[in-house]
Amino acid sequence: MSHRLGRGSRLARPQSGAVARFRQPIGLMRRWQAGIVKPASKWLLPGQRCRGTIFVMLGRQFFYLTATIICALAGVNAHAAEPGSWKERSQAGTEAYLSGDYAAAAEAYEEAVELAQEFGPNDTRLPTSLNNLAEVYEKQGRYAEAEAMQKSALRLWEKLRPDYLDVARTLNALAVLYRQQGKYTEAEQADKRALGIREKALGPDHPDVATSLDSLAALYRRQARYKEAETLYKRALKIREESRGPDDPEVASSLDHLAILYADQGRYKEAEPLHQRALDIRRQQLGPKHREVATSLNNLAALYFDQQRYDEAEPLYTEALEISRYTLGPDHPDVATSLDNLGLLRRRQGRYTEAEQLHKQGLAIRTEALGPRHPYVAISLANLAMVYAEQKKYSQAEPLFQRAMEIWEKTTGFADPHAAACAENYAEMLRRSRRGREAAMVEARARQGGTRNP
Repeated sequence: MSHRLGRGSRLARPQSGAVARFRQPIGLMRRWQAGIVKPASKWLLPGQRCRGTIFVMLGRQFFYLTATIICALAGVNAHAAEPGSWKERSQAGTEAYLSGDYAAAAEAYEEAVELAQEFGPNDTRLPTSLNNLAEVYEKQGRYAEAEAMQKSALRLWEKLRPDYLDVARTLNALAVLYRQQGKYTEAEQADKRALGIREKALGPDHPDVATSLDSLAALYRRQARYKEAETLYKRALKIREESRGPDDPEVASSLDHLAILYADQGRYKEAEPLHQRALDIRRQQLGPKHREVATSLNNLAALYFDQQRYDEAEPLYTEALEISRYTLGPDHPDVATSLDNLGLLRRRQGRYTEAEQLHKQGLAIRTEALGPRHPYVAISLANLAMVYAEQKKYSQAEPLFQRAMEIWEKTTGFADPHAAACAENYAEMLRRSRRGREAAMVEARARQGGTRNP
């Protein structure tokens, strides 16, 4: 599956009389939200394509995490005495986070939270540390724990700085967690409140308002509320163009958001020039080897992939993988995303041996970096399962499908579009094996939603 956000909250079913096809979970990097998948010429793949929102979301979380740490550290020297080594632990957490070592980042931030409690109830370092720890827990797929941390941070920020920007940032972070767990009502409330705070504090045309607009639009996109999402994305794009200029990398992010929304609706002709412009901006402003250039390459490649323009998608996916390895190192989780993206293409091309190796590499990286129960690991398992299923190697595919479903049941539940599509693919494979009763049980299991325990 590719890495980013996607199309609506349902997956398309074949029309009456049509040959059943495997479904396609919307890719993580490219589409984080569910999408209506249109039939292809052969079985659909569990897709993990690479569109802007997740990398863009990662970019925003990266900025928020770094910015909060920098802001907090700026005030450290003003304190005459600092118990322990809160500053050192916070810096260590940030460095580990940026390198993709989330286990080390979590350990450092957990220690920072403990140390921050010694500063007293009116010090901002405790909610800052809680925010940062929650971001790492989210990266580890520990959504319930991340939600609890963000709620604790929110209570502290509301007490210290009511209606201030830290409250808005925490609300947006909470909204992301709610969205990932299928808690759409809570997500909308948090996003709208954050938007209101920013508009009141900064004015309606401030760049930070665009951040809240993006978050609310992402929710609407996941719910297939496309017109509402488009209105918000266009407003965010206008704000960024007018405040930062037409060639700012933040404008590229907005272009990608809008392009993904169009692609979700099959409006490929409108999406392509937006993705191309975003790529051109990033290359010009950030340089040809920047990680955000890899994001744009994946986004454009995913658009070509959707249209079966495989010869055009292949060099873009390959270049994105090379950049990711160059900028992040060979074992970073984002490299696994690029490996899966290229693996999807190889599967669609019928090059199963290459696809298998690419998905296995991605699975190994994610398992090591994120742990064996992370939702992204489930995506890699489902991708690899599809390589075998398409070759009718059902005995090899089945345990991978089962492991993936078990992970989703214990993390996001089947509100996650990847999980829902995996269940449909697994059920379809069972039917092809003349195991219709078991297929119905898998579908019922997915409809019940699973659990969301950490």
